[in-house]
Parts: sequence; structure tokens; C-alpha cells
Amino acid sequence: MPGKLAEIRDRCGGDDPPKRLTCLIDSMRADGATLEALAFTLSLGSDAGYMAQFRSAGPVDIVVVPFPFSKDRIFGVLVVNGNPPLLDPDAPNILGNLAEDAAARNLLPPDAIGSVKPSAHTIDNFPFSRRLPGGAVDLVMDYSLPLKEGSARLFARLRFDQNGKFLTALTQNVLSAQLIGGSNAKTSLHYKEGDIFQVAFNVFDGDSASVASEETQVVQELGRSWFSTMCASPCVDNYIWTFEAVGRGETSLVFTTAHDSKTVGVIFQPSEYRVHVD
Repeated sequence: MPGKLAEIRDRCGGDDPPKRLTCLIDSMRADGATLEALAFTLSLGSDAGYMAQFRSAGPVDIVVVPFPFSKDRIFGVLVVNGNPPLLDPDAPNILGNLAEDAAARNLLPPDAIGSVKPSAHTIDNFPFSRRLPGGAVDLVMDYSLPLKEGSARLFARLRFDQNGKFLTALTQNVLSAQLIGGSNAKTSLHYKEGDIFQVAFNVFDGDSASVASEETQVVQELGRSWFSTMCASPCVDNYIWTFEAVGRGETSLVFTTAHDSKTVGVIFQPSEYRVHVD
């Protein structure tokens, strides 16, 4: 995907949005894009992008859209086939509503210096689809909260009724740090029921990581993503798991690698987290 984006930028770059859009459409047509794909790109207008992934989420659908010429974001997530027909979870009005809701619920960290910003929910893990009674659905999204030092992540739910009508955007909880396996071994984690949190685990390239939970009625795995973080012979891969605290109680999350012979160094050693949910 990055290579394709670079190719499109080289071929169609410039400061004239209409010409960029025309060039993108011509490139897509030359690559065999369907009429539906071309129509979707045209529906985005001057914010030229194309559909790279499609996922059904009950009464609505989710598409991942690369924006080759955008200076603000490389990828975006759009909710389609609902009411409205196209909804951008990163639209200024939704980000503003989430910031106000987070402030009203005292979820904003004391040193937050900005409003809610788009995050990395455009690839792999996010958004998650959570079905509700009666056919309604929540799309669980993650957003960024700029801080004086680093940033936090705000989790939110975009709610749609059984017919796909957008109802509201609700803040969920804030995660101030991402835990790294090994260096935080045997750490006790405390969450409230309904909280969403993430744990990262590093392995050597070619190896793989897995996680086991003692009590799935306390913590459930929502998904995981994977990417390479550094390559200095050997390369290091980073797995990120997303979990939801679904019930009160305690459980352990145990992370291991497929090959014990490769667990060299602190961050590569098997690690265990004790999770307490109130």
C-alpha cells in the first residue's frame, strides 16, 4: 500500500485538486477499477481518495480510504451505506462533540493541551463493531489526545440504530500509555467494566506472539495488529492487542512467543499481567 500511494503521488501530484482527482480516476481506470469504485472516489470530491478495504458492520459498512494527496492523514475510515450515506468519524463536528463529552465526564487528562484528534484507527484493529439489542450497533473508535509530553488515547463509540441512522458519539475511556510486554511483566492493571485497553508485545522477525486469558468473562480480546518497529539485524516486530473489560473480577493475560529460543532480552521474555476489573 505505501508503494502504491507513493506511485500515485508521483503520477498525479500537484496543487490543482480537480486535476489531481482526474489523474487519480484515470489511474484507477487504467488499473481496472470497477464503476462502483470510480463512483466512490468521485463521491469524495476534491478530497481525493479510493476504497482499499471494505467491512460489513451490521446496519452500516466500513471502508478504509487512502488519501494520497492529503497533508493531514494518509488513511481514513469512513462509515457508508447508513444515514447519512457517508459519515467521517474524524469530521470536526464529531471530534468537537467527543472533546466536550470527554471534558464533561472528566476523562481529559489534566495536562491535555488540545482537542480530540484522529488516531491510528484507520488500519487493522479499529473500528470494532459491537452489536446492541434490537439490531443497533456501536462502532468502537480510538482517537488521540495531545499532551504536554506524548499523547493519550481516547476510546469512543459511534452509535447507529437498527436502520443505520447515526445517533450519537459517546466517549468511552482514556488510555494514557501503551504497555509493552516483558518490561512490564507481572504488572497489575486496573480497569472499569467497559474499558478498552491495549498491550504491545515485541518479538523477533519470523517469530510470533500469542496471548491466553484465564477468564474470558472478565476480559475479552477484540483484535490485534502487527507491524515492524525496527530492523537492526534481526528485525523486531510489534504486536498490539486490544482488549475490553467485559465483567467484574480478576484474570491473567499471559503473553508468550512461538519459539523460546528467540526470547532474548527483557522485552522478548514471556510476560504476565494481572487484570482487575471493577
